[in-house]
Amino acid sequence: MSEDYVNIKTNMPWYNTNDIVYLILYQYLMGFLAKIKNRDFVGMPMMSKTKADEIGAVYDIDESDYVAREVPHPCAGEEVYSLHGLDENDELVFSEPRRVPEDAMVMTVPMDRETVFVDMPATLESLIAAYDAADWDEKSDWWAKASQIVPHMWD
Repeated sequence: MSEDYVNIKTNMPWYNTNDIVYLILYQYLMGFLAKIKNRDFVGMPMMSKTKADEIGAVYDIDESDYVAREVPHPCAGEEVYSLHGLDENDELVFSEPRRVPEDAMVMTVPMDRETVFVDMPATLESLIAAYDAADWDEKSDWWAKASQIVPHMWD
């Protein structure tokens, strides 16, 4: 067998391939939830509100995310460089260092009202509970929702 393939041994018959695929995703969600559940910061992926609603993602709307505001510059008091491009030898060309004033401020970019931050642990718990509660004939609907959260997961 090629090293590009995964060989999975199960006690399920081959004609239950869907069940195997659903179970793999379910176990992946369970494993990822275990990694992030009790951490102080787990990140909150962004996605469209429409997609979040379609997959049953959990999110809170914070009105402050939709307003531009002035915040301290993240590089206040530090030297920064600008990238000007490449020279004739394809070497990077940077500017001379410039110190950002200690009291420098920047404006945030407000989010679009159709964008939300997803609460990943709560969303995974919801999807796992939906799998546990689903009858066999409902698993394909669960897969259609749960598989859409995978690109928003990280290691």
